[in-house]
Amino acid sequence: MNRDFYTRRAEEFAATRGGPWRGWLRLLERLNSCEAPLSVLDVGCGNGRFGSFLRDNLEVPFRYVGIEFSATALEHARENLSGMPAVTLLEHDVTAHLNDRLILPVPNDFSLIVLFGFLHHVPGYETRRALLIDLAGHLSRRGLLVVSVWQFGRFERFRKKIVPWKDFLASTGIPIDPEDLEPGDHILSWGDKDPAYRFCHFSDSEEISRLVASLPLECIEVFSADGHTNDLNRYFVLKRHARESGAAESRPPLVRF
Repeated sequence: MNRDFYTRRAEEFAATRGGPWRGWLRLLERLNSCEAPLSVLDVGCGNGRFGSFLRDNLEVPFRYVGIEFSATALEHARENLSGMPAVTLLEHDVTAHLNDRLILPVPNDFSLIVLFGFLHHVPGYETRRALLIDLAGHLSRRGLLVVSVWQFGRFERFRKKIVPWKDFLASTGIPIDPEDLEPGDHILSWGDKDPAYRFCHFSDSEEISRLVASLPLECIEVFSADGHTNDLNRYFVLKRHARESGAAESRPPLVRF
């Protein structure tokens, strides 16, 4: 369903996704203090706007790998990132084999891996957890994994776009067994004149806390940003446990959500 949406509506969607997110600005100081050159993996890179943001704002050299399943979105990314050195763009769907171990066609030494506007499209708590664990295995010894969690369920303007599963299944005939759904699984409409539909999962605070605590990573920062109220997304900055990164590193303080 989501592959169909981002294939058919790629042009329209890209037109609404031009500027950087405010949450990215908060990451800059941390990234500029990282050991150079940075190696960045952008999962679900879309039109490459995070890569453009790094090009325009990062003070240290970096290489950038963007992964995206939409060929149309990747064309936009190639255009937006043209002339930027050390760029690799891959057409690859990391959600295509969620029951298997994630195998990425990239090295395992990234100093930064980001998932922005992506995790809510991954169905199933265990598959979201498996994806993050697998991505953690692609980090360098001091690498960071940064994840944004869209908080659409907290805002009335997005709740109005939720289509009841009963109505959606009856009108589309898509073979989804309601027994397979989890709390927080929704269908959201997009567009007014000719609405299209996306699967989106809303992770509440309890679920997010449980997910982050289950990962083989330390949570070193949590903050909210983006949107008109600057709290549309919840960001989690994660790094490897101190015992995995070297005994000389101190254990980060406990972060409460």
